[in-house]
Amino acid sequence: MAKSLQSDYEQIVKESERLFKSLDRSGRKEYAALLKSVRAEVSEVYAKYADKEGVLTYAEMQKFNRIKSLKQNIDDIVKTHTQTVQTQLTSVLKDDIRQSYSQSMSIIGDAAGISLNGKMQAEAISAILKKPAEGWTITERMVLRQRDLAVRLQGVVTNGFVHGDSLQDAAKAIKTTIEKDFARFRSFAGDTAHRVSQEAVSESIKSAGKEADIKVIKVWVTAGDDRVREAHALLDGQEVRGDENFIIPSGEFAGYQADAPQGFGEPALDYGCRCRIVADVVKR
Repeated sequence: MAKSLQSDYEQIVKESERLFKSLDRSGRKEYAALLKSVRAEVSEVYAKYADKEGVLTYAEMQKFNRIKSLKQNIDDIVKTHTQTVQTQLTSVLKDDIRQSYSQSMSIIGDAAGISLNGKMQAEAISAILKKPAEGWTITERMVLRQRDLAVRLQGVVTNGFVHGDSLQDAAKAIKTTIEKDFARFRSFAGDTAHRVSQEAVSESIKSAGKEADIKVIKVWVTAGDDRVREAHALLDGQEVRGDENFIIPSGEFAGYQADAPQGFGEPALDYGCRCRIVADVVKR
């Protein structure tokens, strides 16, 4: 009978969540700086071109390429701040991968009574970061997010000119748009952090089996509450070799495979998944 290491692997999830909290704090600060910068840019435009009642019309902004210039400035501001957020995200994800891999190797080694190399190679870390999820890499998603936010901010500001909004109205619309984007970023970043952590655990299980004369299997474990989706509940407790995929046995998604949580390539199965994998060790 393989030794259960579930409680040890729960600690990996907690440490991954701790790293995400640091990203959440730094991201919140950067989004606040983004909000301040966009508001300042729009405020300057109102100060220059609004009438005595503080109304700035679309017709006034059409003069001398003012709208084009404002849109470009907003795009530049968004690019600057979102690139900083991307750098922060990448740094935290790398730490998450290294930490999850190292902890898992240590757990497996202790269970088997052997010493295992807990350092993950840079190439393996890069491979996880570049691995597409639902068809997109992390970098590609961040680029799309950047473009989408810039377009939405340009849109709310321009619509404000069309409707004759005051600076106060424009500032409120900008704030709402940026706050909504930050909420979406938090969801994306949280999902991504959990995914890369579990992929690092999966890699550690493969590596441990190759490095030592032990048999290491991985077990799918759900969060164990009423929010667990049916397809994942069917996987709960499924055991496979470290180099094999988990396979959903029945139901709507029967036959779908993944080497770790959020690895199916299907949003209905991957988005918001809180499942994890646990190693079980059997000495040969």
